[in-house]
Amino acid sequence: MATIECCVNSVDAASRSRLAEYGSVRGDRCLEHCETCRHGPCVVVDGDLLTGIEALEMAVAAATGGDPA
Repeated sequence: MATIECCVNSVDAASRSRLAEYGSVRGDRCLEHCETCRHGPCVVVDGDLLTGIEALEMAVAAATGGDPA
């Protein structure tokens, strides 16, 4: 199961809910990736910074073997 950390200022509740299908999601006020966050949604998955919700879903799915948690 992936550990997914996201900034609640850039990743909306619906996206966090979708990502929760693939692992444990922790929303935080800041992940200290402000420059990236300003340009669009980003999350940290198992320590790796990823951007764009659709790309995030694909990356998380690949990291978990494509199976929801």
